[in-house]
Amino acid sequence: MDSEKYIVFDYFILDLVNKQITLYDNYINDSFIDGIKDIEKITIIKSKETENKTIGIICKNNKIIIEVDKTNKIIGFENQNLTEIKDNFLSNNTSLQYINLPNIEKIGNWFLMRNQNITSINFPKLTEIGNFFITYNKVLNSLKLPNIIKIGDSFLTSNLELTELILPTLTTLGDRAITHNMKIRKIDLNNLKLIGYTFHNTDNPKLVEINIPNLENFIKKDLTSLVEKNKIKEIKSLLNMKNNKILKRRLA
Repeated sequence: MDSEKYIVFDYFILDLVNKQITLYDNYINDSFIDGIKDIEKITIIKSKETENKTIGIICKNNKIIIEVDKTNKIIGFENQNLTEIKDNFLSNNTSLQYINLPNIEKIGNWFLMRNQNITSINFPKLTEIGNFFITYNKVLNSLKLPNIIKIGDSFLTSNLELTELILPTLTTLGDRAITHNMKIRKIDLNNLKLIGYTFHNTDNPKLVEINIPNLENFIKKDLTSLVEKNKIKEIKSLLNMKNNKILKRRLA
């Protein structure tokens, strides 16, 4: 493929002449390309030290930055105006190290599902997440979602570095959430009302504190299982029932 006309990275082709981005293989489904439309200008800067390339894409009313390493893997992405992401966004990419989406409000299923390198995520305006959010990441140590309201199934599994999870605005959490996180010690879901099944079977060996005072669909056997599975010693530190009349009745 003519390098003067095309740039290939991950499983995408950026056409420098016709100013469009497409999937390398039509059998792959990835919504990454959906947010890169109406391209007006493309600039490429190559680092002499690292051989990484910074691709600047000017679209109508938007600027996008994609950083690619010397092996043509995406390691950085920035899109200032993107507000919604559909399913499978970079779901086969393992190398992304940073992402900046300051205005993202909704994310679909399988977002960065196989990513193994991103360490920090801050989405200040995000309110809704689908299923399988960053499922296999091992190194994430900071997750900030200050306005999240709803999260789907299999959220945040098998992480090795995250030590606490604080989601103060979350009200709904799906099935099989927050499990096999090896270092997590504190989970604060102060406004959580509804949670999916198997949460009581989550296996987080270092977990010592979880705050879910407003949860409405938990029963006594689930609470007992959660404590035993995670070796939590104090129910007092586990659960604040001050404002939860339903939970008080069920645990009586």
